[in-house]
Amino acid sequence: MGLQILDIAVIQYSLNCFVSAQSLPNLAK
Repeated sequence: MGLQILDIAVIQYSLNCFVSAQSLPNLAK
């Protein structure tokens, strides 16, 4: 159970970083 929650947190963190990396070039423009 704990590992499942941890996996979800890691996935959400990775998606958040990915979205931030994608949006940075757009903000620079």
